[in-house]
Amino acid sequence: MHSPPVDSPPRPPQHRTVVRTAWVLALCSLVLLVLVAAEWRPLTGTDGDIARTTHRWAVDETGVTHTMRVLTDWVWDPWTMRLLCALVVVWLWWRRRDRRTAVWLAVTCVLGSLLQQVLKAAVDRPRPVWPDPVDTAHFAAFPSGHAMTA
Repeated sequence: MHSPPVDSPPRPPQHRTVVRTAWVLALCSLVLLVLVAAEWRPLTGTDGDIARTTHRWAVDETGVTHTMRVLTDWVWDPWTMRLLCALVVVWLWWRRRDRRTAVWLAVTCVLGSLLQQVLKAAVDRPRPVWPDPVDTAHFAAFPSGHAMTA
């Protein structure tokens, strides 16, 4: 009697692959940061076109705009996400006894927020000004808090 062959379980990604992927993503972020800081025309032109188009939609579609403001001001707000992360840190620390992951999450959130503020100060990219604004923000426009919410 022969036993049927058994497929081996999938292996976790190798350390090299994870590190390589992290470096590629970091390099892409750095290139974008440099292009924004240098005000590279093709990028700023495309950004302006997208901003004008989405602003026109926001002015025309008041119901959708109101819904998006509720979502961005309450659901996806950086402080809401930070509070959620803090709750997860507490849960990991006391309920799961996974202190290493809890510390990693807390440090990542704090460093991400600090990095975001440093980059905003360094790039100091102004927000667009509209004759009919649907919302306001009084801080630099890059990098987006939604992109770096932690």
